[in-house]
Amino acid sequence: MEPKHPLSGEATSVFKRLSDEIANLHLYWRIDQRLFGSGTKRVKLLNKTGPFLFRVFQDMVYDYVTLTLSRLTDPGRQGKYDNCSLEYLVKLLNEEKAIQIANDLRMILDELEQMCKPFRVRRDKVVAHNDLITAIAKDAKPLPAILVRDVDTALAELRRFMNAFNLYFFDSQTMYEDIIAPEGEANLIMNLKMAMTYKEMEKSCEIKPGRWREGEYGDA
Repeated sequence: MEPKHPLSGEATSVFKRLSDEIANLHLYWRIDQRLFGSGTKRVKLLNKTGPFLFRVFQDMVYDYVTLTLSRLTDPGRQGKYDNCSLEYLVKLLNEEKAIQIANDLRMILDELEQMCKPFRVRRDKVVAHNDLITAIAKDAKPLPAILVRDVDTALAELRRFMNAFNLYFFDSQTMYEDIIAPEGEANLIMNLKMAMTYKEMEKSCEIKPGRWREGEYGDA
């Protein structure tokens, strides 16, 4: 699709790379919330089938969210190196004299950066680095808590930034929040429910105990 306003190849490439990263971020968060944010019965099912594994998965998602939100809101340049960040995209637009949209995006980015401060602190102290005082000092300042609403609010602001760009240059929007994974969390939950039903039937002797070992994947 051709842009409605002049747009360099570099700015287009940066936007596409950011858009892909933001799409993945929404997908990972959606999976997390479908697994852990769908009520106590869903959590009970996970705890019955693989509590430690699912805890590891959730910790990894929170670290991924922390790193990604921090990377996206990094400065456009640090030392000798440019970053593929939202600020760098705004910088390119200013250089290309797209002043109106650059100013609009800068205002959104200012708000997003404020929202992402807790994520950046967590990134710098424990996720990307191992801050000594945080790690071992008994009187270390507690890290800011990362709540579900903090992630949801930051993602909404990210969508506002990306779709402001999309509307200005391409007269379109991307529904990042509706991205789904084929064979994703819904398929997993269905199989966990089936497995629990199987265990109940085995316990009541409706199925021969250990029958699962005779199946195609019994020795997987």
